[in-house]
Amino acid sequence: MPNRKLTVTHEGQTFTRTTQRTYTHVVLVKSDYAYAYATGTKGAADCARINYPYYVREANPATRAHNQDAKSIAAYTEIAALTIDEYAKRVSDVIAAKVDAMKAAGDFDRFGVFGWSGRLDLAQKEAERAKKHGYKEVVIVPVPV
Repeated sequence: MPNRKLTVTHEGQTFTRTTQRTYTHVVLVKSDYAYAYATGTKGAADCARINYPYYVREANPATRAHNQDAKSIAAYTEIAALTIDEYAKRVSDVIAAKVDAMKAAGDFDRFGVFGWSGRLDLAQKEAERAKKHGYKEVVIVPVPV
């Protein structure tokens, strides 16, 4: 079966997919800046707090458990010089800057494809899954035949 190009247009945006499969619907999503900022920064800080003890241990030659290269040791030593709260804030600030850059680029004003579906009921399931992931806008658009 030859590939065919599917094209869907929604609110001035065009989405395409080349496939041999038959798709009847596409689930489009628009991200929420506040949600992305809050979950991204909190998630980054939480992850940093989990990883911090490892970095501190690996920075110290007396407690190092793994064979580390010089670049890793330098990074771990820099992290170990911070408190756990300072490190969590630093990591969180990096994510905050990335989310702010996405906002400045207009990423939160555009739709993206969450998934292509071969049936409406499957598209509805995908849309529900997208809503649980915190997207502020979720739409199901039929794929023209």
